Amino acid sequence: MNKRQEFTVDDKPYYVTEPSTKDLQDADLLYTKEFHKALKEGAMLRVKLDEYLREQGLWSDKQEEQYQSLQKRVDDGEYKLQKGGIPLSQAKEVAIDMTRARREMLDLLRPRSELEDVTVEGIAENRRLQFLTVRNTYDANTHTLCFKTLDDLLNTENRKLGIAAVREFTNLLYSGILRSDSELPENQFLKRWKFVDDKLRYIDRDGHLVNVRGERVDEKGRRINEGGEPVDEDGRVLTDDGVYKVEGEPFLDDDGNPIVETDEAADKSESVIDEIA
Repeated sequence: MNKRQEFTVDDKPYYVTEPSTKDLQDADLLYTKEFHKALKEGAMLRVKLDEYLREQGLWSDKQEEQYQSLQKRVDDGEYKLQKGGIPLSQAKEVAIDMTRARREMLDLLRPRSELEDVTVEGIAENRRLQFLTVRNTYDANTHTLCFKTLDDLLNTENRKLGIAAVREFTNLLYSGILRSDSELPENQFLKRWKFVDDKLRYIDRDGHLVNVRGERVDEKGRRINEGGEPVDEDGRVLTDDGVYKVEGEPFLDDDGNPIVETDEAADKSESVIDEIA
């Protein structure tokens, strides 16, 4: 029986299955057709992408050097985590640094990634994945196919389901090749030693959510105090809307006496502000 992966969209259950041999053969034929079509229409071959990026100033020897340096940080970190023999606190910093390095690598590669999809190969591969998604996405209640054609998949009325289906099918198809975030060596280390939870969010020894600096945060990632209230960098309490939670006090005159603001003064102040605006 083929593997399948379940998912929901708007609380309705669906699933995608592994493609049959016939599906793959038909998809390969479509890939060839789309490849030649994109090439005829003037799309760029992937082999020309690096040259194009350099011509447009989107990639240079300096960026290549930065990328290789970041890759070395990741490789060296993975070696240290596998070898052990260092304080656990130091190993935690190594894992965190690996995470930072990977993010910087993704930022560097973003221009390339965005253009990959519009190369001849990228266009053809996207159509191939969409075709296979059409052939292998089912309604979990009726066990019938959700889409009849590629146009049906790409229809704006089906946009939300279509995007989710392509994502889930791609994950299923390449599950043996691509590593998820939870499978990265640094995240496996952090989970093993309970520095993060199952969602890879940093936690303290008591299981409370914290940021990378070890400060308590809420589900939204906002810093909080011991009472669970949002606070700024200096620990001053905020409302849920990010406004300081303080009782207003009157301003003082030059002699230190409270200034009583009259309605007339308030109106005058507002008119001055309006004039400035």
